[in-house]
Amino acid sequence: MTGRVVLVTDDAGNQLAIGPVYTEQSLDRLCREVDEYGWTVTGTCPHYSRADFTCACGRGEGLIREAGNEQSR
Repeated sequence: MTGRVVLVTDDAGNQLAIGPVYTEQSLDRLCREVDEYGWTVTGTCPHYSRADFTCACGRGEGLIREAGNEQSR
């Protein structure tokens, strides 16, 4: 993972992801900026770039295996 994004709802009800940011200090500052602007922070999550995702898939990371069934989601 290369960073984190802030999940927000704007004043029109749209859901957005802002980021990525790379330090806890930057994450905290971005959350404060969003709040001060009047939008609602609904959470944060890791940011996976396309390259991160492709590499994880190639290594088989994140696959769910239940009772002999292999599923990717």
